[in-house]
Amino acid sequence: MTITKLSRWMMPALLVGAMLFCSCDSEQGVKEYKEQKKSVDLSKQTLPPGHPPLNNPLNNDVPPNHPPLDKLPMPDKTAQSAQFQWNKPAEWQEKVASSMRLASFEIAGADGPADCSLVLLPQDGGGVLANINRWRGMVSLPPLTADELDKQSEKIEVAGTPAVLVNLQGNYQGMQGEPQATRKNARLIGMVAITPQGGLFVKMVGPDTTVSKEVDRFRAFCQSLTVKK
Repeated sequence: MTITKLSRWMMPALLVGAMLFCSCDSEQGVKEYKEQKKSVDLSKQTLPPGHPPLNNPLNNDVPPNHPPLDKLPMPDKTAQSAQFQWNKPAEWQEKVASSMRLASFEIAGADGPADCSLVLLPQDGGGVLANINRWRGMVSLPPLTADELDKQSEKIEVAGTPAVLVNLQGNYQGMQGEPQATRKNARLIGMVAITPQGGLFVKMVGPDTTVSKEVDRFRAFCQSLTVKK
């Protein structure tokens, strides 16, 4: 009888003790996690070779293996724009350009609008093959070799410089913040020209039906790009 009463008295005490112990252990775990979290410094983390620094927004749109833009002398955007002139197709609506773009355009379509960008990067901007393979990856296509690209691209002249034009179709997964960041059954047409002023890039992406109708106007726009004298 005495043992039974004692057991009944001890059970609640043991339960309260166990709860207090678990609470202390949990609080200690949270404290240790917070201390560990505070000690993480993203700038010191190991990144893949050629990866731009995580802590500089200038590097967000840089092609693979391109030197970080914050390490290069960046010309003023107004000065960059002043170097080139172009003829905009009447069907394209000019939009406010982001910090990385010289110009932005929106093209209306029954299945949704397309976005077209004009970008000038320092030096060669990462090169022709690397950038086109980057675009191919955005539409779920495998990379090409230089010989394969030569056979699967169109050669035009832009601003007095040989240029490469590609026409790609697939499911688009672009960069964060882009107007066409994710889209199934998309089309991407792009042009790369390495000019004395830097790597010149024109890219249009959007619904397949919208972009397909703009190929001729896209080519004409690229060929209208000239260096101001």
